[in-house]
Amino acid sequence: MKEIFFLRHANSPWANMSHSDFERPIDEKGYKELILLSHRISEQKYSVEKIFCSPSKRTSETTDLISSEFNFNIDNVRYLNFLYSGSVDDLINFISELDESINSILIVGHNPMMHQAIHILTRKNIENFEPATLSSISTTSWTSIRESKLKFIFSPKDIEK
Repeated sequence: MKEIFFLRHANSPWANMSHSDFERPIDEKGYKELILLSHRISEQKYSVEKIFCSPSKRTSETTDLISSEFNFNIDNVRYLNFLYSGSVDDLINFISELDESINSILIVGHNPMMHQAIHILTRKNIENFEPATLSSISTTSWTSIRESKLKFIFSPKDIEK
């Protein structure tokens, strides 16, 4: 069984217009979201073999703060430009071509790509995929990625309840 975790970057406000979209950092709310998420990941003992991340500042910061919770060495993260500027089809094609020896991955990216990918791959309507939301889907092989099952989805708001 193959497992894909999708993580949207933590909160990053548009208020500071001195940064380009690519350079927007996460803010204090984003750090708090990641603390909550880190505890949940640690409790559940999730782990991944590969992490693929958009190269933007907010996704890089999110990955820096969360990778150890997935028992992953931050030095091994692969930063992929298409996760920032590509399409959901680029993402699905990339996943479908992964080596079958890999069993679990984390994708750290942006909306609408994250939201759309989950919808396309699981045929589930997701109402909201807000910042720092984590989801997991499973499939039998990377080539059958379009037949995935949604395992879970939760946001920091869900954890606070």
